[in-house]
Amino acid sequence: MKKTLFIFFLSTLSIYAAEFIVFSLDGKNIGTVQCVENDCSSALSTYSKAVILVDKKTNVSSWSKGISITSEDTVFISLQDSVSWIELEKNSVVSLCIEDSVDGVWKVSGLASRLQNDACIQIDAGKLVKSANVQYLAKSGIKNTFNILVGMKRIDLSSQSHELGFYGSEFSLKEKVIYMDPKKELENRIYPDSVRISSMDVDLAVDKYKVTNCEIIQTLWDSIPMHSKSQDRVLLEYHNYWIDKKKKTIKNGSCDAHDSAAIKAYLYSALAYANARSIRDGFEPVYSFKKINKKIHLPTLYPDGSFDVYTTSFFEKYENGGDAWIYVQVNKNANGYRLPYYDEWMALAKAGKTGRRYVWGNSESEEVASQYAWFGEGIAISEKYGVYKQESKPVGMKKPNDYGLYDMAGLVCENVMFPGKSIFTREITSCKGGFLYDSLKNLNFGAHKDNFIGGLGGYQGLRLVREIK
Repeated sequence: MKKTLFIFFLSTLSIYAAEFIVFSLDGKNIGTVQCVENDCSSALSTYSKAVILVDKKTNVSSWSKGISITSEDTVFISLQDSVSWIELEKNSVVSLCIEDSVDGVWKVSGLASRLQNDACIQIDAGKLVKSANVQYLAKSGIKNTFNILVGMKRIDLSSQSHELGFYGSEFSLKEKVIYMDPKKELENRIYPDSVRISSMDVDLAVDKYKVTNCEIIQTLWDSIPMHSKSQDRVLLEYHNYWIDKKKKTIKNGSCDAHDSAAIKAYLYSALAYANARSIRDGFEPVYSFKKINKKIHLPTLYPDGSFDVYTTSFFEKYENGGDAWIYVQVNKNANGYRLPYYDEWMALAKAGKTGRRYVWGNSESEEVASQYAWFGEGIAISEKYGVYKQESKPVGMKKPNDYGLYDMAGLVCENVMFPGKSIFTREITSCKGGFLYDSLKNLNFGAHKDNFIGGLGGYQGLRLVREIK
């Protein structure tokens, strides 16, 4: 790595109009709109549900503008390296240079860039977490692919075996007796998620940090209304939480790498965000949504991994009742972003280690734990109607685990999926990782929050993954 100093200068842009493709949240092309100066509100008035806009010409913003000084990395790569992985932070710059070739052709997808010379190109990581790629086609026919992960890490779970499961406080007994011998007592217990060593055939790009408020607002900007029409007091307060945050945010503004974690990203909103991010980055969305009517207000997790979710989102014009349900199908062949599965999350949290109770090891010292997690801030602060008012914390300020993932314990739990059957009772998903107000002992790997319908209730966050096909 060679370090240089790079300076951007402010430039003035004229008023412009752009044509955008309109996508539904499950990736269907449903039309085009003309937007002036990035204002699409009038053009979108004919669409009643959430939509995602992608610039018809390009889905990449222009090279970053404004006066700033940043440290720039220069990466030198040989033509012998056919595929490379480069991990960047948001709002950073990298120069990619081929050591032993000139007169090649650069092809950039999903990032702003500018050519330095025949062998080098400068890449702007952009303002949001994403996956993208850059290719260099040499005259000799050799092709180099640079996979760019912004705010993400590549973690190949197939490269080693993993300890999964946890011996926690949840168990049933084979025999209704209590053994004085600790070994016999343990053998008599049936744990829903027993400890075992397992292999996993999956290679993932994983968010380094929990998804932040800024990431959700910028990605779902066109789907967050200016006002809520909900007549339900709980829903209205939830809607206004995101509407107020949007009003304090600049459209297409930068998202700081250490912005506050999203703590009210309830399940349907989390799935919608995952799809929106997939569409934005040119991937196939994982989830498809269909409105259904359920007379019995109980969720169902189906054997194929599909499930029902109770929507509390402003994305759909439903209120509490039988028509407030969404049937979610999971396309396992899609290459877009998704929530991790339960076992994937456990493997990512344990980071290849065995015999540990916590991300940091087995220490019960709060001084040690506080180096890795936000926790211990007392009971949840709630207002009337059960809407929580506790503030979030910035992501990535504590130490990461051994995979380089931050905040895998504490702050807010992360929604994870089951592949077709819950290991617990009636959960359609689980929420893992603990909370800002938890005690140290509640940050162990076995801790989870019941998420029966995906609706309002406490805090919920997320961290996305994408399978590398």
